[in-house]
Amino acid sequence: MKAVKLIFYTIRMNVSLNLLLVGTIFFVFSSCTATKKHNYRSKRVTKSEKLQNFVVKEAQGLIGVRYKYGGTSPKGGFDCSGLVEYVYGKKGIDLKGSSRSQAKKGKKVKLKSVRAGDLIFFKNKGKINHVAIVIKNTGRSIYVIHSTSSRGVKKDDILSIDYWRKRISFARRVI
Repeated sequence: MKAVKLIFYTIRMNVSLNLLLVGTIFFVFSSCTATKKHNYRSKRVTKSEKLQNFVVKEAQGLIGVRYKYGGTSPKGGFDCSGLVEYVYGKKGIDLKGSSRSQAKKGKKVKLKSVRAGDLIFFKNKGKINHVAIVIKNTGRSIYVIHSTSSRGVKKDDILSIDYWRKRISFARRVI
């Protein structure tokens, strides 16, 4: 009788251990497939993106500076091309001269593809006469910082203002 009880006890223990083993294996495999894979690599910021960020911050810091024809400094004031020359010049990018001469630098980009740091050129009577620095393109709005003769350095959504929208000529990427 003791031998029979011992056999049943051993079988029951083996079954219990087997169930425990199967349960553990199931848990391990199910938890492995249930976890999400994480991408721990941080997004690398390119040199161009760093320059774009710098240009935007630098231009935003100049909002409110007065307009001065031919001006190229925050102390004396800026005209539109002087603002561009000053901001880009801080990073060693040479954009001296008038908006007309700046319009020959970099590469042309479609208006819908402009991004922070690009330049938008405006014309009057067929000639380039104004430039602005793009700070944001939402697809429906293009925000720029520029120096206007009436209000100095300011931020505008050029697609929502008829005066500017009608005069847009093209955009260029210099970064």
